[in-house]
Amino acid sequence: MFGDTIGLGNLGAAVIPPISDNLAVHLNAKDATSTANFSSGTNAANTQWVDLSGNSRNGTFAVFSGSNAFSWDATNKVITTNSTTKLSHTMPSGYGANFTIELWVKLPTAGIYVQGGAMYTGGGFINYIQAPGTNVDMQWASYTGTTDYYNPNVDVSVGVWHQLVMSYNSNVRYGWIDGSSVATSTRTAGRTAAGASASIDYGFLPWSSSSSFVLDLGIIRVYTDTLTNAEVQHNYDANKSDFGLS
Repeated sequence: MFGDTIGLGNLGAAVIPPISDNLAVHLNAKDATSTANFSSGTNAANTQWVDLSGNSRNGTFAVFSGSNAFSWDATNKVITTNSTTKLSHTMPSGYGANFTIELWVKLPTAGIYVQGGAMYTGGGFINYIQAPGTNVDMQWASYTGTTDYYNPNVDVSVGVWHQLVMSYNSNVRYGWIDGSSVATSTRTAGRTAAGASASIDYGFLPWSSSSSFVLDLGIIRVYTDTLTNAEVQHNYDANKSDFGLS
């Protein structure tokens, strides 16, 4: 499950690669290849965030209105989204029953309602993960005609970077913050999502025109399986120094 290669950075510090097994999407603001299409300052809709997983599932930025998709701080390597930002990437056919979304984000203020990730398939199933949901909490939901919400009342502090990892494993939901497990729940039977080609979308839902997506954004990874506690901790250790965490 763990990668074998550990390289050395320019200063001789060990570079820990993220978990690569079942890695479907890897968008990384700290990597020059991933951000090759970005310009310093304001970036327009249709800007591509290059996928490092080898699967060519580039992130595509769009907007609800206007043309400002996001701002790019080329010095500190941080994406800053706004209330009109939309971001999406494709996923393989049949994707859905088991998956993990890993987000590295910094929320600017309490009360921001962020649609952190949405997955829906042509088979009529919808799973979405909000990071956070209402009142700066992590929240999961499944939809197959009726909605099955799960809010474990786990707060996400604002003004600092976090690794937020949320997953489904069939009917079980898991959540981690900064490498630590914070939530486990069994969802209602029949809510597993599988079917036709899918996409994951950030900042909007299929049944609404807009959800706020105002944050600093560093990394998005998506796995087509559920990570273990050790693997989540491994990814946290791999990137924590990039975001001033210990």
